[in-house]
Amino acid sequence: MREVRDRQQTLPEDRCPHVSGGQAGFRGCPAFRAVIEQPEHPVLPGLDFLTHEPSPLLTCSHLLVGSADDGRFYGRCRLGPAAARWAYANLRPRPSRVTAATLDRGAI
Repeated sequence: MREVRDRQQTLPEDRCPHVSGGQAGFRGCPAFRAVIEQPEHPVLPGLDFLTHEPSPLLTCSHLLVGSADDGRFYGRCRLGPAAARWAYANLRPRPSRVTAATLDRGAI
């Protein structure tokens, strides 16, 4: 059996388990609040290989970047751990489906 060294520490409780890019995305999060972000198109003279503007991204308004004690970065929830996300979700009603019309109205 091989000895395992340099095992990575577990991430803090405020990490977002839904940001991994899986097929379900944020659908499993009780506190998900949709927001559309438009990434900026970097301008790099002589190195601009992108011919199209980046596509808008659907993400969560509570998503931040956290820094773990071991120097890694992770998707962090502004609301805190899972219990805080459930408490937030129980305070406000959530629409059953996110559509472009729902986002335009600012309902979520």
